[in-house]
Amino acid sequence: MSVIVDFIINLLNWFSWFLALLAVVLGIYSGFLYMSSEGDSEKVRKSTKIFIFTIIGIVISLFSFFIVSFLKILL
Repeated sequence: MSVIVDFIINLLNWFSWFLALLAVVLGIYSGFLYMSSEGDSEKVRKSTKIFIFTIIGIVISLFSFFIVSFLKILL
């Protein structure tokens, strides 16, 4: 049973690191879109939308780090 639990914890840990990395990349991409929008409202709206989803991704990533830490303590 311990092997399965360790596997799940490692899987969640890798997933949370992947989400964190993806959030950073999308945040940089969103900033680039915003800087290069040249006042075009459609591009500004698109970059704002990506940035909001990036913030949501960061929150999910932090929550998954919390879950992994909690499971390590609990199990």
